Amino acid sequence: MRQRGIVIVGAGPGGLAASLLLAAAGLKVTVVERLDRVGGRTSSHGA
Repeated sequence: MRQRGIVIVGAGPGGLAASLLLAAAGLKVTVVERLDRVGGRTSSHGA
């Protein structure tokens, strides 16, 4: 049986939480993010 992967669009808190739960359930997960960092609005960066 061929396993299909799941693509999560967006590496904000929701996308990261969903990918963690799906991966823990044994599914193949890929997270894509348009920015060069993850975390969405919760991330911080130096000035």
